[in-house]
Amino acid sequence: MPPKVRKRRFQDYIPVTGPIRHTLDTLMIIVGSLITALAFNLFLVPSHIASGGVSGLSIIVQSQFGIEPAYTQWALNIPLFIAGYVLLGRDYSIRSLLGTVVLPFFVFLTRDIPVPTTDPLLASLYGGIGVGIKIQRPQPLRLRCDDGRDCDCVGVIFADPGKSALCPDRTVHHR
Repeated sequence: MPPKVRKRRFQDYIPVTGPIRHTLDTLMIIVGSLITALAFNLFLVPSHIASGGVSGLSIIVQSQFGIEPAYTQWALNIPLFIAGYVLLGRDYSIRSLLGTVVLPFFVFLTRDIPVPTTDPLLASLYGGIGVGIKIQRPQPLRLRCDDGRDCDCVGVIFADPGKSALCPDRTVHHR
């Protein structure tokens, strides 16, 4: 049996460290945030489909109280950012600051773009793809859980298994 040949990945072409990698990571955060904001405003918000996390909560707050989703995202992300700084350290906070500021900014800028579809099924499909692109892209914001998976700031802060209602991502997959 011939030895397996590993397919070349994107990371093989770009240095892991250095200014080129830092610039690429920054660019990917900005582009990923723009794609997510477009998917959010073009598909999820008009169809009243609440995604997970802060973005989903901002859709619910908008439908109940009429507050712009971008304002809600900034209001909820700032305490999470501060908690991440206090509990997870300066390195995590510096890397996450750009995403914390840029995504709500793009949500605010793209809020008046005409909606391409009013069909809830298509909106959930396209919105999920748009949000999924941001989730799947390589990014320096990601934390690594104990088992090697990516996890989020809230998941690490509430890592106590007794708090599973607050953080199912961390407790379900925690070994």
